[in-house]
Amino acid sequence: MRRSWPHRGLAPTRGAALAIARVDTGASLVRFVGIGNITGTLVSDGDARRMASHNGTAGHVAPRIREFTYPFTGKPLVILHSDGLSTRWGLADYPGLAVSHPSLIAGILILAVPGLLNYIVAIYLVVIRLLGLFGSHFH
Repeated sequence: MRRSWPHRGLAPTRGAALAIARVDTGASLVRFVGIGNITGTLVSDGDARRMASHNGTAGHVAPRIREFTYPFTGKPLVILHSDGLSTRWGLADYPGLAVSHPSLIAGILILAVPGLLNYIVAIYLVVIRLLGLFGSHFH
């Protein structure tokens, strides 16, 4: 499959920011392609590494579509987000969060961004996780 298919497929639309991350556990690599205001972060053994994303709009102007590879050790955590979430967050600010459920990670990181809608979404994600943990007790 060619890497440019999402770009061509979005041509009839307004376009989008786009990121694709593929975790290859056999090779201990994350393969990442990003276009636009999208951020990818690889967390491995406590170290966070930002992954490169090119300027542009998928479906319209994307001068470069290039795959980057990032090696990891241990159990990797990949976090992808748009520019709606500040890039100034750090998992070190939230001890134990890196090994939590993805919805809890998302909820906590969204809470770091001021705004009523963000608080509503964050609370929803945290509640969804809590219901998943304790769901049998709520019936």
